[in-house]
Amino acid sequence: MEISFRTKKIERAASDPRKCVKEMGETRARLFLQRLNDLYAAQ
Repeated sequence: MEISFRTKKIERAASDPRKCVKEMGETRARLFLQRLNDLYAAQ
């Protein structure tokens, strides 16, 4: 599945887990990245 992002900031956070944690905090980043992985795994 191809995922597009509304803003470049979210796209950068999605591509770099350390940046994601810095931007969103550990708990929210973990949930965000988990949801992204679920979406990528969907057919």
